[in-house]
Amino acid sequence: GSHMAYTLKVHYKYTVVMKTQPGLPYSQVRDMVSKKLELRLEHTKLSYRPRDSNELVPLSEDSMKDAWGQVKNYCLTLWCENT
Repeated sequence: GSHMAYTLKVHYKYTVVMKTQPGLPYSQVRDMVSKKLELRLEHTKLSYRPRDSNELVPLSEDSMKDAWGQVKNYCLTLWCENT
């Protein structure tokens, strides 16, 4: 079938954008982000913002499904901290 390209946008000290696939597990997303930002995996802390909230929620295997549910225009936006 036709496969839409999804974009992963990560706000760090600067913003990076990479291609991704919908529904990836947290471990894979974190792996991609840490490589892209050249951070050590254990220091890569990801968060997302639920649609009805101004608060960032820490990303985990559990909340990843919800984060994918927040995708707008094929773009998943995350926030990254180097802990």
